[in-house]
Amino acid sequence: WSLVGAMAAAAAADEPESVSLFFERLLRSSSDEAEDGGNGGDVGGGGGGGGDGPSQSVAAWNMALRARLQCGDRAGAVRLYGEMRSAALEPASGVVAPRPATDTLNTLLAGFGGSGDGGAAGRPPPSEWRGL
Repeated sequence: WSLVGAMAAAAAADEPESVSLFFERLLRSSSDEAEDGGNGGDVGGGGGGGGDGPSQSVAAWNMALRARLQCGDRAGAVRLYGEMRSAALEPASGVVAPRPATDTLNTLLAGFGGSGDGGAAGRPPPSEWRGL
């Protein structure tokens, strides 16, 4: 099974801490793969590799963003989004993140939006918006 699949299962079980742990393993496995031709984020063998591997899955990064927001780590979520944005704006930067997609922004908006009642409760102050 793949680490991205494990992330999806943990997200479905509403276990954001597990999603974050699997995401960190995914990033480590991708960096190991780049060094020694590893298994591309698959647990138990198989897998593929290269620049379009599992660590560049927009779905995986979006799950990691959502997990960080669910755990109250807004700064961590903004940092992940920043890496995705850097990959889009500076493709030669060496960042392994995928380009952000519309659902990436929707994930951030939902996480920063608080209760969704139109009020300011739970929303970050404007000073936190600058990184977006």
